[in-house]
Amino acid sequence: MHRRLGRREFTKTQSFIDIAFRGSIYALFAIGYSLTYVAGGTLNVAHPVSAMAAAAAVSWLLARGQPIWVAAGAGIIAGAIAGVVVDRIALWPARSRGGGPLGPARPLIAGLAVFAAFGVLAPEPERPTHLLHAGNFRFGGFAVPKLTIEATIASIVALLIVVAIVRATRYGLGLRALGSNTPAARAAGVGAEPMHIRTALLASMCGALAAIALLSAPDYFVGRSTPFDLPLAGLAAVALGGLSSLPAAMIGAFIVSSAQILAPTADASDAIAAGLLVLAIALLPRGLLAATRLRETDRG
Repeated sequence: MHRRLGRREFTKTQSFIDIAFRGSIYALFAIGYSLTYVAGGTLNVAHPVSAMAAAAAVSWLLARGQPIWVAAGAGIIAGAIAGVVVDRIALWPARSRGGGPLGPARPLIAGLAVFAAFGVLAPEPERPTHLLHAGNFRFGGFAVPKLTIEATIASIVALLIVVAIVRATRYGLGLRALGSNTPAARAAGVGAEPMHIRTALLASMCGALAAIALLSAPDYFVGRSTPFDLPLAGLAAVALGGLSSLPAAMIGAFIVSSAQILAPTADASDAIAAGLLVLAIALLPRGLLAATRLRETDRG
């Protein structure tokens, strides 16, 4: 895998497009962390499994000549199934056994073990280079692959849909009630485990779509074109914005992408995300927008 080296010489148009592309993908992935945290109060470190499964499925289908829309749809389904299976097989037993010396750390340890195992076993996906070179849009003399623009639009639309689901549906009402006051929500008839399953499904679909969109990255930043690079950026985004706030996680994602794009060298991307993650943990323990939290315990 090659990566662009040296100093950047991007135009303002190119930088804006790249920030929108990366930021929308990071935001879509980051809200998966936020959703599962609101539902269960624990960071799901196995969330990247959905991205890996989706990317592997898309790569496999494209290599066998399937249309991009078929591959993308199958990839989202594969990622959603992977996320729900991980939740049921690994995370649910860990959540239900909270006693002992490990206590509430059990889901984190279980998720980390699943992530590590899947990361070792999952193949690295191939980028659809033939589709990236199939057509371009031109913005002020700068050519952008059509697939990249389509992936950006799909990510932004998906973000709006998820926000609408959380704000305006019965599921969203139950999720917000569970996050605000878990005992009261359960007393009112909100089932915790059914909510976990639905949230795992929605979060995994977000992670899957983010991974598929990232495969359409232009050649000039191929160094960050695989879903294996998403977890660091996603964690930095939720650390900046706050785990239990969807709008703040989105803002955090665009801060991360802006810092990476505007850096003088492409090789600083991972270091920038890691640095922002550490700084946010140290200086912003509740994130940027505490007033928008969906979990009551995270406010104030």
